Amino acid sequence: MQAITVSVGPVTAAVTNQVVASQTPNTGQLVLNGAGATFSINNIAISQDPAGASNLTLVSSPVTLAQAGFVYITSAANDTAFTFTVTGVDVNGVPLTEVVTGGNAKAVVTTQRFVVVSNVAVSGNAGSVQVGSFSGATFTGSTARQVTITSAGNDSVNTFVVTGTGPNNEAISETITGPNTATVTTSAYFSSVTSVTISGNAVAAITVGMTNTASSRWVRFDDFAPSNISLQCSVSGSATYTVQSTLDDPNDPFRPVAAGSVTWVNTSDTAVIAATTTQQSNFLFAPRYARILLTTTSTGSVTMTALQSSNGPK
Repeated sequence: MQAITVSVGPVTAAVTNQVVASQTPNTGQLVLNGAGATFSINNIAISQDPAGASNLTLVSSPVTLAQAGFVYITSAANDTAFTFTVTGVDVNGVPLTEVVTGGNAKAVVTTQRFVVVSNVAVSGNAGSVQVGSFSGATFTGSTARQVTITSAGNDSVNTFVVTGTGPNNEAISETITGPNTATVTTSAYFSSVTSVTISGNAVAAITVGMTNTASSRWVRFDDFAPSNISLQCSVSGSATYTVQSTLDDPNDPFRPVAAGSVTWVNTSDTAVIAATTTQQSNFLFAPRYARILLTTTSTGSVTMTALQSSNGPK
């Protein structure tokens, strides 16, 4: 097998609202409006007060979004007696219509993504409303991070589903029980977050952020090559890292393990556990995958080169 090289770092400090700024959502999609999110509160329709059942005035006709996004409607008053009908086109160019019940002085979100919005109709005399969109959130340093969910109350009665992409840009999703006046953290590392949903109405204000730990891409080894593998971890600047491996495989044809449920184990070589300097190591027996974790905020980075023995000609 040819040598494979992956890197991770630098890693900035944890940010509690990187994905979602403080909000108390109803059942369904949270508005991804955090520090790392691509969103606008009124890029579809600026604030207006419809006098009755009518079409809202859009900022253009139609509104074309830079990338497919969820549409969200923010009500200044109690609009739960009204519905909003969003009409447009989905990411595949197919006409799309979705009806959303208004919120009570909060935002409500479509369940589907639009690339074009041609109309937003309200069913009655709603208060002041504005319409925006969001497409997802990324993490500073373009690193894969664990996602944190913080609640100001007891939201352990709810579950949250975090969806996005993993370190290898693969689709990934993880379900996590809500916190009780605390913070809970995903097991999986996400390169981006495209959706966060809650199973019931939130009890208190919720924020969604990122940890100060990060993962490299995963290195996949050859199941049919000799098992001996040499590793070299090169540190640039200041960084603390750990090498991990797993025998789980999301692509196993018989026993696949979801990417968010893979079990990672620290290597048996203590020289590359909480290490801060350049080190060489090895696997005597080949795992399915290996990765590097940066375990604290760091200004430096780590590059790991893995070389597996080969059955090829000498």
